[in-house]
Amino acid sequence: MHIERNTPANLRNIVREVDTLRILDSRYYKIPIPLQDPFFAVEIKWNDDTNTIADFNDPNMRQMTQDALSSAKIVCIDYGEPLPESVSNILCTNQSMNRIYLKKCHLSTVRKLFTDRRFNFIKIDSFVFSHINAVPIKTEELEIEGMSLEEVLKINSIEARSLLCNYSNEELQDSLLTMSPGNGFLSLEVLKLDITNNHRFLTPERILGFLEFLNEKMVNLKTVVFKYEEDCFTINYNSTQRRFNILPSGFSNIVSYENNFVNYDGRINVTFDYRVNFGINCDSQETVARYIAELRNELRNFQYSTEFRNICSYNFRNSNIISEKFELKICIQISN
Repeated sequence: MHIERNTPANLRNIVREVDTLRILDSRYYKIPIPLQDPFFAVEIKWNDDTNTIADFNDPNMRQMTQDALSSAKIVCIDYGEPLPESVSNILCTNQSMNRIYLKKCHLSTVRKLFTDRRFNFIKIDSFVFSHINAVPIKTEELEIEGMSLEEVLKINSIEARSLLCNYSNEELQDSLLTMSPGNGFLSLEVLKLDITNNHRFLTPERILGFLEFLNEKMVNLKTVVFKYEEDCFTINYNSTQRRFNILPSGFSNIVSYENNFVNYDGRINVTFDYRVNFGINCDSQETVARYIAELRNELRNFQYSTEFRNICSYNFRNSNIISEKFELKICIQISN
């Protein structure tokens, strides 16, 4: 960032180029500022990764803080108390801000923000979302962190074109597959799911039943991107029997996994991104290497790669266009 002179006007212009701003509670972060009410600070970030912390209570920083609030493009609120009216008013009149992330946010602040203006992108954590079911939310893109799709679809006050839900331990129960989504979701065109299950497994039949539900109930839905990750059990080596508890041939059900979806005939375009993770427990790296070699032969239609970070991971990937409307991506990762 080029600075010609350190004049107040130049400094103000620099602040007005801020990319991201985060409002946070100074009581819960290690911030070198005095603790006084209101207990919040403003973290300012520029797109070159430069950042600074401004104390809202410091009169010498007040103008810089106000300039940042009025010009930031992306705002994250991580502050559970009501924002001062002067701050919320500035945010509501910031025409540059079109993306907002509510990590912690008081209901009164949420109401004011979503009543007084509209955002192109809204991200909400479960802590906030669980308290705002009566607040109208209208946006192009909505991302919900930590809430199940069923809980989200129950809300009648949401209207979005694109929805992303990121959460864990989904079982696609009958209560989801038989529900009637909120009226605002009738305008939904894109649904993205990012789900991680720990020792809970979704059968292909459940997944197909879920897709049938979407085709029937979500009349304007055009695209579904379903990222589904399973954290499975460990592949253990028995030194007495000189064999692993899962033979390479035991992966045949994954090799033929695509056969479960060949008859999908829905109108919605589906990308199903299936990732399955295994640990492997064996003291002999030579034995592990032989096992992986046999598995590479079993999964010969998969692309193979390795990653070496804190642990060694063996990755097998495959991607197939099963039908005009269904793409299947598979990744098997075995970590040693």
